[in-house]
Formats: sequence, C-alpha cells, structure tokens
Amino acid sequence: MVDDPRADEGIHDLASRTVGIVGMGRTGLAVARRLAAFGVERILYRHRRPVADADAAGLPVEQVSDMDELCARSDVLSLHVPLTPETRHLVDRRRLGLLGPDGVLVNGARGAVVDEDALHTALRRKEIRAAALDVFGDEPLSGPHRWSELDNVFLSPHLAGSSLESREAMLTGALGSLATALRGELPADVVNDVPTLRAPVPSP
Repeated sequence: MVDDPRADEGIHDLASRTVGIVGMGRTGLAVARRLAAFGVERILYRHRRPVADADAAGLPVEQVSDMDELCARSDVLSLHVPLTPETRHLVDRRRLGLLGPDGVLVNGARGAVVDEDALHTALRRKEIRAAALDVFGDEPLSGPHRWSELDNVFLSPHLAGSSLESREAMLTGALGSLATALRGELPADVVNDVPTLRAPVPSP
C-alpha cells in the first residue's frame, strides 16, 4: 500500500457526518439534496418554518430551533441565510467554540454572517478544523490577504452569480416578482416578513 501522508489528516467521508444547514430556503434545500446523494448520515437545519413534507421526502432532515444546539451537533456547518441585523455575526467566537476542533464551517451566505476576526483566530489556533469561504466582508479579495496565510481554509471568489445564465435568471426572477407584487400577490422569495400586500395596482 502506497504511503499517503494525507491519511494522517484523518479525512472523513461525508456519509459518516452530520451536516447543519442554517437557512433551509431554496439554496439550503438544494444543498441538502446534494448532501443526501453522498449518503450524509443526518442533516440538521435551522429555518423560520419547517420544510414542507414534499420537499423533505427522502432527505434525512431534522429541524433544530436553537442555533447553539445546531452548532454543537454538527460536524459541518453550512450557512445560507441573507445578511440582516439578526444574522450579522450569527456565527461568533462562542459558536465557533461549540463547533469544536473537528468542525468545518462553510459560508456561502454573506461574509458578515460570520465574525471574520473570530473565524481567523479559530482557524489559526486550530480551534476548528477548517473553513470553506465563498463570501467575505470586503469583496473582492485583492493582493495579499490574511486568509492566504492559513493552511486550513479553502477560498472561492463568489463568482457563481456572475455567469451569463445566472444574470439572466436574476433578471427574469426580478421581473416575475415585480409582476406578482403588482397583482397584489406576495412574491415567493420574500426575505423579510410581509403579511400581505394591500391591493393590486390598477392597470393604466
């Protein structure tokens, strides 16, 4: 058997892991479906409302209402929430501590959802195992930056939304939501809590 030094890192298969998803909207649900294909043992999630039975069918999901519990029970914590006053620094030094030395953080939400100073310290001190970051407090990253000095962080440049197909989908979605609101109906992708629209806008 060929000696592989990477084995000393104690890499785990996804199939034996518990993944916590913060924000089980369209993106979080898409992540959960992909994780299920890898045989993830358990998918915990935190969201404002339970996932519909039809969407959760076949997925090993469990809703967790408490963020601290989610961090403590997850081997991998994956973030997919919008940046709001309530979610700013949602993952702070204390919650990184709950994730623990074998924990992995994945941030595909917004940079400020995580306390980046606390995360950098936790990675540098090996207080968590690793992080994968697609978003940052200051974007784009340019020149030498503090993340490049770490050997346990994986970086991607937040480019998925810049493809031609993504731009077209965003424009189509925005126009569709506008048309829905003008009819007096509530668009499907509302982030903040809006109980109802008052009335449709009359045609000219």
